Amino acid sequence: MFMNRELEQVVFSGIVAIRDRLLRMPNPLRLESGEPSFDTPPHIKEAMTRALQDNHTHYAPSTGILPLREAIFKKVSEKNGIGYLTGPEQVVVTNGGMHALYTSLRTILNPGDEVIIPCPVWTATSWMIKLAGGQIRPVRLKPELNYRWDIEELSAAVTPACKAILLNTPHNPTGGVLTAGDLEGILDIAEKHGLYVIADEAYEDIIYDKTHVSIAS
Repeated sequence: MFMNRELEQVVFSGIVAIRDRLLRMPNPLRLESGEPSFDTPPHIKEAMTRALQDNHTHYAPSTGILPLREAIFKKVSEKNGIGYLTGPEQVVVTNGGMHALYTSLRTILNPGDEVIIPCPVWTATSWMIKLAGGQIRPVRLKPELNYRWDIEELSAAVTPACKAILLNTPHNPTGGVLTAGDLEGILDIAEKHGLYVIADEAYEDIIYDKTHVSIAS
């Protein structure tokens, strides 16, 4: 019995191959993983226990429970400076960042649409674009620019088939952080060519010498 041919596009990148080799070494220093080295804080465990005891175990709204959406709206409005949202009804809760990314891609892409992505990129990103019917258009991050895009090169990479720019800042795996000027340049490109911008800012709090800037602000 044959499976969906699109699954043939799901291949792991060199990043995963390097990780797998490291895991065969004794006591490797794992700097590639986004998993915290500390245990779940007690107040989170206590809140989860209370939720079980209070029987919050039934189906929730598909967009997420209202208190959580209200908290997210407050956070992105006040901390990230995103001012165009009018309320929690414009917030959708997903099962993690990868679910959010895949849902976004399935929403906007038609077969053959291109998505500009950073190179290197986390391995799952490329095959999610392909499974959503799109094509990847990698643009190299420059080591001499602290692993940021050269905005002129980014602009030159846009083709008539481009549908979106996917940015990741702080970047996984290089740690590169886009500046406010970079983000303005990306928005100019997106506006000029009518492109969507998808922002992956999962590591926004792991910046120690700068302040994170959300492109949506």
